[in-house]
Amino acid sequence: KKKSKMKVLEYTIKGKSEETIIINAHNCHPFQANDDISGCAVAIKIFEMLKKIKNIKFTYTLLIAPELIGPIFWLKKFSSKKIKKFKYAILLKSVGNNNYLKLQQSVQGNIEIDRLALKALKNSGKKFKLGKFRTVYGNDEIVFNAPGYNIHSITLTRMPFQEYHTDADKPENLSEKKLNETFLI
Repeated sequence: KKKSKMKVLEYTIKGKSEETIIINAHNCHPFQANDDISGCAVAIKIFEMLKKIKNIKFTYTLLIAPELIGPIFWLKKFSSKKIKKFKYAILLKSVGNNNYLKLQQSVQGNIEIDRLALKALKNSGKKFKLGKFRTVYGNDEIVFNAPGYNIHSITLTRMPFQEYHTDADKPENLSEKKLNETFLI
């Protein structure tokens, strides 16, 4: 442990309800475009859209932080009362390549957030894969779902992809069409 600052982006849009939906992406892979600046870009675009909605029902928080460690330290600052207001977390991870989208379900597998995400994917008409918790991708969902937090989370991803953790994970290899498709879903 070393006393220092961890830079994270936290941006909140207040809704009528204090119930909060977290949209999460990570920023800890320098010089990697799909992993995970793609998730950050889609999340920011979602928040640009949410800002335009009047009388929004839920509160939304955008969290862009180093994976695993970022959410751990970010959540530590909240009281248990505030943590109970976190309704869901939606994780956007590596969503800019040409693979089809994969939905990793919450621990429970059939709660409201799972059903809504599945419905959105089905309504998109696009090919997708559905997987149980921790079978598609492993990341910040283990933090959000940890005992004491129990924040139901789902993940949208296009993992795996050939350029993963290589110098070939460059912006020119991202698909604007797939980024926009993820945003729309």
